[in-house]
Amino acid sequence: HVHAHVAIFKDGQWLAFPKNVGILPQCNYEMHTHDNTGIIHIETPNVKTFTLGEVFDIWGQPLSSTNVAGITGNIVVYINDNGDVRRYMGDPRKIVLTSLRDITFQIGTPLPTLPTYSWYEPQ
Repeated sequence: HVHAHVAIFKDGQWLAFPKNVGILPQCNYEMHTHDNTGIIHIETPNVKTFTLGEVFDIWGQPLSSTNVAGITGNIVVYINDNGDVRRYMGDPRKIVLTSLRDITFQIGTPLPTLPTYSWYEPQ
């Protein structure tokens, strides 16, 4: 069971990722959401590689370097792997979903600071 996180910001405003993407009455996709926090749950019996493009396909929304779920503008993508934050310059559809990877889309106005998802509660 692997979790990745996706956050979308338009002009500094956080846009909730929808709940129940990939959860249908008759079945659940191996990649799905339970709530609107942006956590992507990956539950598969075999080790596989999944991409962000596949999540957006299940959601039924476009994803490219110029369009994120129908939102267009100056799009900047950041990947945070356990504190290793870097700007992603490639096709966002090809971003591999790995355990605890945090992916942030900044559309329009730049964020003053890059928010990161907190995976663990403080002790």
